[in-house]
Amino acid sequence: MNKKIAFVFSILSIVFLTSVFANDPLKQGSISGKVTESETNQIVEYATVSVFEKVSRKLIGGTITSAEGVFQIKNIPEGIYTVEITFIGFQKTIIDDVEISKTTSSKNLGNVVLSTDAEVLEAVEIVGTKNSIQYDIDKKIVNVGTQFASMSGTAVDILENLPSVSVDGDGNVSLRGSSGFTVLIDGRPSVLDASEALQQIPASSIENIELITNPSAKYDPDGTAGIINIITKKNKLEGVNGVFNVNGGMYGRVGADFLLNFKKKKWNYYIGANYNKRPGPGTYNSERITNSNDTASYVVSEGERERTFEVAGIQGGVEYAISDNDFIKFSGKIGDFKMYGGMDADFYEYQRIGGSENPINESRYISSEYWERGGLYYSANLNYQHKFAKKGHVLDAQVDYGGRDMTESSKNELYQKDGNGNVANTPSSGQSSTEVGPGGRLRAKIDYTLPIGANDKIEAGWQTRLNKSEDVNEVYNYDVATGDYIFAPDFSFTTQYTQTIHSLYGTYAGRIGKFGYQGGLRAEYTGRNINLKGEEEDFPVDQWNIFPTIHLSYNLPKDDQLMLSYSRRIERPRGYYLEPFVTWQDAFNVRRGNPALLPENIDSFDFGYLKNLGDKASISLDSYYRMTQNKIERVQSVYEEGVIMHTYENVGTDYALGLELSLNFQPFTWWTMDIMGNLYDYKVEGELEGESFDRQSLNWSSRFNNTFKLGKGTSIQVNNRYTGETVTAQGRNEGYFMMTAAVKQSLLKKKLSLTVSMNDVLGTANRKSYSEGVGFNNYTEDFRYPHVVTATLTYRLNNFKPSRRGGGDGGGMDF
Repeated sequence: MNKKIAFVFSILSIVFLTSVFANDPLKQGSISGKVTESETNQIVEYATVSVFEKVSRKLIGGTITSAEGVFQIKNIPEGIYTVEITFIGFQKTIIDDVEISKTTSSKNLGNVVLSTDAEVLEAVEIVGTKNSIQYDIDKKIVNVGTQFASMSGTAVDILENLPSVSVDGDGNVSLRGSSGFTVLIDGRPSVLDASEALQQIPASSIENIELITNPSAKYDPDGTAGIINIITKKNKLEGVNGVFNVNGGMYGRVGADFLLNFKKKKWNYYIGANYNKRPGPGTYNSERITNSNDTASYVVSEGERERTFEVAGIQGGVEYAISDNDFIKFSGKIGDFKMYGGMDADFYEYQRIGGSENPINESRYISSEYWERGGLYYSANLNYQHKFAKKGHVLDAQVDYGGRDMTESSKNELYQKDGNGNVANTPSSGQSSTEVGPGGRLRAKIDYTLPIGANDKIEAGWQTRLNKSEDVNEVYNYDVATGDYIFAPDFSFTTQYTQTIHSLYGTYAGRIGKFGYQGGLRAEYTGRNINLKGEEEDFPVDQWNIFPTIHLSYNLPKDDQLMLSYSRRIERPRGYYLEPFVTWQDAFNVRRGNPALLPENIDSFDFGYLKNLGDKASISLDSYYRMTQNKIERVQSVYEEGVIMHTYENVGTDYALGLELSLNFQPFTWWTMDIMGNLYDYKVEGELEGESFDRQSLNWSSRFNNTFKLGKGTSIQVNNRYTGETVTAQGRNEGYFMMTAAVKQSLLKKKLSLTVSMNDVLGTANRKSYSEGVGFNNYTEDFRYPHVVTATLTYRLNNFKPSRRGGGDGGGMDF
């Protein structure tokens, strides 16, 4: 069911109803009940409930159903009424002769059942716009349907429109200034790294995105900044339904995906596939200075850079209702993804001695670089759910298995240039490296929910995670005499990595009047080992961790809400952070892991306020404080003259104190604005290379998104975002501004839609960064070509509508 459309329709209906009857002093009774759908007995949230006088048909009041499908309309005067319950895609249900009197002031209609009616969908024309962001006690929900300017992209393009999120030139995502977060797809972890997983998911396949900055103890505690949960589209209507998307654009951008669903009685089947190729050409300039005694060595480069993401996959699943209370589901995914690119750059290398301005030992050459990372990934998931007799009393069991077989390779060659600019035919030097390795993970968990009374509940669960991988790293150096690449055993290693995490958790949640609360505790045991084959050396970890969580909420008048939360979290080092050897990346860079890294420990506080400003606007304020101990950063140092070493260190402690603002405003029915901002003070202090440091910056970012409805089926969207300057342990990143624009046209009674978008309309997204340390200074400038036009065509078969049910059921794409 199309949750976005239904929510908008319901909100507009209830705003109208409540505004008309807010000041009637005669109201005194109430009408309540619960709404479910006939075929699956699932609750129906956001259904519109309207109360009319029976004779005059005068509208008396109304509301929408909650997430539990319940409703209550208060302040109803004495009389006899007709109650109508409507929801898009279902037949209207009418209940006559509902009487409110002095003796029967409260009337409970019990369970109201709605029947599916696919024809209703084509007859409804929605006017209005759903808020781009919704808020719950522990998360923000990003409504992807409002972001059609990003439909030809990936999950990263959607997230870029949020003030909490920033993306660098290589597509790496940060949440509230931290790259440490967990990505879930339909409540399940991905076998890929967080940023890689987000780059693989087509925006057109996403229903919504949940930002969970302070997860409860029920969730894994991994991730400095929290969890990004991608909820993919699913369909729950009877018969055959589907959605098809195809897109193409400049520089060879091309993509397509589909999802087909067949549902009949107790069985539900779905199958889908996707392919996406997204080249990102641009320019890359850098200047590096390394110092040794009184000699300064300079390496200056500028050139054309290409970076391409390419992914293809197929997924499917089957669901079966064993009985009215037992459900089983199996789903799987297999795919292949690649990130590849290269750069041909002009290099100018020289030295200065004793502070002289005159360059010596000058040389000019072309650096030709090509790299590729990717391979096969797959997952299989099995779910079982049992519902006990009491509402909300549920047992869930889940087993997930996923794996990858990845290859990473790079080659860098230098071609000398003479004084006339002529380039040599053969390289003067070159490095080639490969890293090959399979990896797998197994996760098994059981979750149990027990309602206590009318408003309270206990949740408890167990989970085991097993991870294993092996990486074979080989380095080859170019031999000028033979023209061959020679194996370099001193820089080639095989690393074996194993990790086991056992978890137990419990939470208690309840409500006393307007006050809601939830407390939780999670205990985890971690066993990890890294073995460098042939070196007879292990790097084990054996430890217990405790993670408390607290969530509080208070409902104010007019549906305003206050929310306060605390969680303790952990960010464990990634496998390649720990590899205890030196390997060459190219002629100017080497990499070494650090097996002595400690995990980051995070204390996170959130305070939120949600204010409804009538039917035209809503505003939310979210303040947060985060302290990270054992902060891990990628640091640089001089390896040898002209060569930089990249490694990872626990640099100290960082602090982030910030405020997020989100305003949704509809000045006219044809114009909707989303104004969002994030302002935070960031400080990092510690010790690096034997020297203490203390760096601080006031960071800010903003988003100003506008959607204009020009006529029936025609919309224009203009998104503006600014990402401000921020500091790191060794430098800073400059801020930049970017505008994207799109136009969307609906055709064939909304079965077909065409969206045309352009990125970086003003050509201002130029990313610059500076870093410095003992014996070096480095500057880089990364600029992607602007004005890239992409077109997306979407077709819906038999009125495909995403399920209203939220995340975590694993019904979509598993990457």
